[in-house]
Amino acid sequence: LRFLFDYITDNGVEWEQMDNTYDIAVTRSGTEREEFRIRSGFKEYKSDLLNRFPDEANAIETYFKMVKEVQHSVFYLFMMKMCPSFFSKIVRWIG
Repeated sequence: LRFLFDYITDNGVEWEQMDNTYDIAVTRSGTEREEFRIRSGFKEYKSDLLNRFPDEANAIETYFKMVKEVQHSVFYLFMMKMCPSFFSKIVRWIG
């Protein structure tokens, strides 16, 4: 979607690279605190999850497969919302 923002803003937005670790999930059990660092990058995030939760490998693989499918759908949905309504109706009618 970056190319759309670049187009809409006529390259008026300066993008900054995020830190490698951009979020931390924290769990607690009583006084015990555990952190899971969430790194940028699809491959890195998936690898970290598989390393941290090896018994959940099938669920993690399924999750990432579903995310990829939704990612493609959201792109087309976004594009359809950007088009004039008559064009969107034609594309939906064509299938």
